[in-house]
Amino acid sequence: MPEKWFSEEYEERRTKTLVPDNLVFQTKQQIALTLIKRVVQTGLFPAKWIGCDSAFGADINFLKSLPGNYHYFASIPSNEKVFLQKPVIGLPPYKGKGRRPTKLCVLNVQEAVTVKEFAKSTIKWRSVILGEGAKGPIVAQAACIRVYRSRDRLPVDDPVWLFLRKNSDGQIKYAVSNAPAHISFIELCQASTMRWPIEQCFQEAKSQLGMSQYEHRSWPAWHRHMLYVFLGFHFLLQVRLRLKKRP
Repeated sequence: MPEKWFSEEYEERRTKTLVPDNLVFQTKQQIALTLIKRVVQTGLFPAKWIGCDSAFGADINFLKSLPGNYHYFASIPSNEKVFLQKPVIGLPPYKGKGRRPTKLCVLNVQEAVTVKEFAKSTIKWRSVILGEGAKGPIVAQAACIRVYRSRDRLPVDDPVWLFLRKNSDGQIKYAVSNAPAHISFIELCQASTMRWPIEQCFQEAKSQLGMSQYEHRSWPAWHRHMLYVFLGFHFLLQVRLRLKKRP
């Protein structure tokens, strides 16, 4: 819900639409963290990876707040800056005049580059089959390298994997992952595809089950609608698994 909905100006509208009195504004990142931690506490859904788009991948604080026993694979925008090697950080030398430096900076010549600029450099691309699509194998070019993300011209903590995927149309997608340094290239490639079935679920729920086709205007009604969509989708999934031709 937009933040302005929680102002006094919208109090009457919140009452009419039956919004809970104890509800407070939360960003998408805060909502996601709450949901993830709630799922983890149940212990019912064991998982290894968390995948997210660039709205979450660009938020380093969000990624740091994820449960420590998960690896994330997060998309990032093409203008994200990274250090290809760990730079030397410290206070610049005092020049003898004025106040002594108090702000840390990069002391060596190295500067952060955007991932888009890095993609134009000499990269060892590898051909990979990422999965099986409706028209045959999904083939792409992929590359990965350990980097340090940059914020305010300084490196951010520990190194992460920068994963680049070039599709057949030449479009390049960028992602970062906190997976351990010894992880295999194949496993990173597999992680790069895990958001596809999630997007497919949304697409099918909207086109087949009316997920986005609702006309009610209250908090309880919206949640009931979504609950019925989830139940309907779960039922259809069970039918699909039972009747599919291939094991």
